Amino acid sequence: MDTLMFALAAVAFALLIQRLFLVGCQRLIRAKEQAFEFHRLRDELQLAAAEGNIKPRSLAFEFLMQILNVAIRNAGVLTLTQSLALAKKVSAKNDGGRYEAVLADFKNHGPRIQDLAAKTFSSFATMLVANDWFVSAVIALTKHHLSNQLVVEPARSIRRLRRFPRIQLIGYVRRYFDWSNRLSPC
Repeated sequence: MDTLMFALAAVAFALLIQRLFLVGCQRLIRAKEQAFEFHRLRDELQLAAAEGNIKPRSLAFEFLMQILNVAIRNAGVLTLTQSLALAKKVSAKNDGGRYEAVLADFKNHGPRIQDLAAKTFSSFATMLVANDWFVSAVIALTKHHLSNQLVVEPARSIRRLRRFPRIQLIGYVRRYFDWSNRLSPC
């Protein structure tokens, strides 16, 4: 019995040491993972352009390249205020009907480009909320179309508090997820 207790204590100690080591590396791992994802999406976009699936001068190509380059530069650990400023900057450049023109241009391309755009928007939204547990939790609740009103109603009432930075960021993130869903060919 003593050897079993000693073995369990040794395993618990080993897990504790592993956890302490990985907590220090968690931010770096998240940054590398996000950067890798955006580089992969940009490479896929450039490959589609090289194959002739999208024209490099098209509105859709320029829009995706702009978002991917911004995301690559900002991949990793963003504070809440930096995430909100980034979302506002991208949104300001694309408001005023420009997005509708870009969306129409995406619809003119094949399902491969639409899927690439959907993945880009989804990854960009995920990057914006990666470091804030509250925003991630609210997005997880509202992202999936839950039929349980007891869960959905509090998330809807949270949106009424738009003056708070977290709530503003949730609005931008939900917009990117909506764009992703609209462009997804499935």
